Amino acid sequence: MELRIRKSKISDYPVLREFDEFAGDRRMDMERGELLIADLGSNSCVGYAKLTCNEFFNKPLISIVNTHPDYRGKGVATALIKAAIDQATWHKVYTTTEVSNTKMQSLLQHLGFEQVAEIKGFNFDGEAEFVFCHMTDC
Repeated sequence: MELRIRKSKISDYPVLREFDEFAGDRRMDMERGELLIADLGSNSCVGYAKLTCNEFFNKPLISIVNTHPDYRGKGVATALIKAAIDQATWHKVYTTTEVSNTKMQSLLQHLGFEQVAEIKGFNFDGEAEFVFCHMTDC
């Protein structure tokens, strides 16, 4: 599988929408230049990550990482997160994940993130969220 990470194009939206499980309309994220796309060379979107410069208490945040279900466990999320870190020009990059999402927690720690906080009752269902910071200057 030859995976390529690139900036999003509006033409990615129909494919991305088929597997997007998060609330919101990614077209606005695309217009702001905040989405990275994982594709297989034929512009087939198999995942995306949203990187913003000030969405989390005015700090940079990888706010969403989403992989098409058929490509989970194949390195797509890893490639997206690494690309987001490489693209970020800030001293710290944050991300969050649900307490129950142990796979993402393991991945983040493997990629050099450190858990720095817990926000209780953060999600609509009341589940807590862990906050992670990339190890650079944490």
